[in-house]
This record gives sequence, structure tokens and C-alpha cells, in this order.
Amino acid sequence: MGIRRTYKVQIGRGHGLYPWCETITSLANNLYNACRFRQRQLITAARKTDRELTDNEKGVIAEFLSVLNCNGRSGLPACPRYETFDTVMKLTKNPDYYAKGLPRQSAQQVLKRSCADVDNFFAAVKAWKDRGCPEGERPKFPGYKRKGGHGAVAITNQDCTLKEGRDGNLIAGLPFAKSMPLKIGFPLGRLKQAEVCPDNGVYVIAFSFELDLEVPVPVHPASWIAAIDFGVDNLMAVTNNCGLPCLLYKGGIVKSTNQGYNKRLAQIMQEEMKKPGCPKNKEGKPWFVPTEESMGMTLRRNNIVHDFMHKAAKHLVLWCVENRIDTIVGVNAGFKQEVNIGHINNQNFVQIPFAYLRSCIKYLCEEQGILYVKREEDLEYDQMSLVEYIDPFTGEPVRKNKK
Repeated sequence: MGIRRTYKVQIGRGHGLYPWCETITSLANNLYNACRFRQRQLITAARKTDRELTDNEKGVIAEFLSVLNCNGRSGLPACPRYETFDTVMKLTKNPDYYAKGLPRQSAQQVLKRSCADVDNFFAAVKAWKDRGCPEGERPKFPGYKRKGGHGAVAITNQDCTLKEGRDGNLIAGLPFAKSMPLKIGFPLGRLKQAEVCPDNGVYVIAFSFELDLEVPVPVHPASWIAAIDFGVDNLMAVTNNCGLPCLLYKGGIVKSTNQGYNKRLAQIMQEEMKKPGCPKNKEGKPWFVPTEESMGMTLRRNNIVHDFMHKAAKHLVLWCVENRIDTIVGVNAGFKQEVNIGHINNQNFVQIPFAYLRSCIKYLCEEQGILYVKREEDLEYDQMSLVEYIDPFTGEPVRKNKK
């Protein structure tokens, strides 16, 4: 069975690959916007007559008709697929598509992502209509990325090469940057792709590897069970039905990191928004633009929290393996929606990335053959079926008719 694992490398301003990351993400951003421009013009033109078309719509329609073998506007799709955009960009020799420094396969991945975003929009509109068109919830058409900004770009395993160094480290050779090899440690598996993403003033290069592992099959029915209750002061409270002592993972590190981050960020925002040259939104109110200090703080905060989440998840799963626990019961994905536990507690609770922690626990459970079960946090007995469920505190199975 193929399992994906990701190895990330952060590229700071002093790194030799930083200019390369700036260039390739900027070119990807430009191509994404070029594709989005054509998508918007074709969709809006589909509802207009020839006399109502704007100059931009006429230009895009003429561009597509000059390449595609279709019978005038009537044969032109309002929402072309990726293959159509790829053909048009190639045959018209689009400068964003053929930009120097952007690999062709990476350019194709940008087009695929742009088309996927539009497909997801129409799927969201359909789901919105199926719910009865609730007011104020209609999805909005995907917009442009910020002009002059930077967007994520995928690099295939044909453009990114790996070789083993003298010390056993794997060295990655990136397209148009072969003279600056990047050491990435000792990851296992076959490289599937790399992705360059801007992240708070730095760039993250994520290498995705595929491993062929024989994943153990979870035991069914479950016999030894651990149940998790997530919180703030105690990040995780873990109980079990094995007679073992309960585990408490203190959340002080995450809580104090968030508090210090929020306090300093509020000061920076207040200082920046008082400056005369501060940009304003449509209502004329000051608009905060992230500074180097705020981005550096955000990056540091995220690194600390994610590192702690990984370590806590690994400790929990290894403890379950040592004690032969075959099932972990977690909490459902929407348990933080509309939470109301007070203003201060809300801030602490909502800012902790429990979804990230659950994803770490889940993938580690898959490797060890432990069944990871999501549950509803506030189920009542009259909502339950006759099937047994796990009590979150005792770990014991309980039936609906049990008093």
C-alpha cells in the first residue's frame, strides 16, 4: 500500500535558493491570474449577446476561436476544461505560460489548479441550492491572486531530481537551480513531487514521498480502547478501559505561545494602523498590512505549535502500541463551530489547531494498525441507534437503553 509522507524545508531570506523561490512563485502567480482572467471573461460572455460584449470578452473569445475548431461562439464552452486552456496557451505562445524560469509541467499544474478551483465553485453552488439557497451563504466565484504576489507551485519528479550525497543525505536538484543543490536529510520512499509555497516571509519546499508499507489491519471488534478529550489547559485528556493510568498532555506551551503572539501582534497592528500612510478598505477604515516582524512572529508561533503537536501525537501513539491498545476514539471535525465558553476561553480554544493534531494522530495510527474513530462530542441517548458506542470518559461501550 502506498502511503504519502511529506518532508518540509524552510528557505529563509539568507538562503541561496530564496531568489529562485521568489521567481518561480511569482511566475506561477502571474499564470494563475492569466488563466482566471480568461475564465471570468468566458463565463460572463456566455450570458450576453454579441452587442453586449466588452472589449476584454471579445479579445478572449477571439483568442480561443483562433485556436479551437468550433463553430463560432455557439461552439465555445463557457467553462473550458484544463485540456482546452493548455492547448490555447501553447498555440498562442502565451508569455505567462512560457515564462523563463517556470518549468512546463509546473505551468500545467498551475492551470489544473485554476480549473479545479472553478469546478469546486460550481460544486459549492450546487450544494448551496440543494440546501434551499440560504440567504447570505451563496459561494463567490474565485477571485484573482494579489497582483505582484506569490503563489504555490508544484514541481514534478521529472523536474526535481534526487541523488545521494557523500554523507548519506539526499540532495535535491531543482529546475533552473541545479547549481544550488538542497540537502533534505534522510527521507524514505520515492519522490512524487515537490511544492514551493510562500509562508510568512519565508518559502517552504515540501517534498512528497510515497512509501510501500504493509499497513496492519485494525482489530475488529475493538478490545482495548483509548478515548481523547481535547482542551486548552490540558491539550489532551486520555482515558482507557485497560486499567492503565490516564494521560494528561499539558497545553501550557501552546497557550502561552498564543498569548504572547496575540499580545505583540495587537501592539504591532495598533502602531501600523495609526500611521498616516496606512491603507484603507472600502469603508475608509485602516487596513493592516503584515510587516516583517508580524510575519516572523507568525512563522515562529506556527513552528512551535506544530512541533509540539507532532511530539504529543507520536508520544500518544507509541504509548498505545506499548500497551496494545487497538482503538483510539477522537472528536468530530466540527466540534469548535459556534463554541461559546466565554470571550477569553474562546480565544484560547479556537486558536489551537486541533484539526492538525488529529491529522497527526490519524496518520500515525494508520502506520501502526490502530483504528482511529471520530465521534460526536454531544450525542444524546435518544439520538443514538441501538449500536454500541464508546463512552468518552470510561472507554466502556454503552447502549441506548442503558440507564
